[in-house]
Amino acid sequence: MKKIIFKNDDIKSLVEGKKCARLSFGLSDIVLEGVLTKHFSPADTKKGFEMLKRYISSSSFDVIVLDGFGHSLASSSYKDDIIIWLNDHQCNDDFPLLIITGGGQAELPNLIADYT
Repeated sequence: MKKIIFKNDDIKSLVEGKKCARLSFGLSDIVLEGVLTKHFSPADTKKGFEMLKRYISSSSFDVIVLDGFGHSLASSSYKDDIIIWLNDHQCNDDFPLLIITGGGQAELPNLIADYT
């Protein structure tokens, strides 16, 4: 199973029955009931990414939704650091499923390695 996927629809079926968190980086119409949600402005991409790293290192979640992160990442000055970190860590056994949504993500699948 892929550890990082890019998706804008049918997220509910991927999080149902799993321990899930959502980091939101802008306006979204995604509604996930009973999911821990933290909100960040697109300008706070680095702060949100630090929260993501804490969530991953705690192994507390099966799924983490990075809502609107595609657009925030594409315009972030920390883009290279974030992509390197994701590529270095997603092959770890305890790495959760990450679902990245948002515009600006067209080039991201080519930058983030596809570990299965």
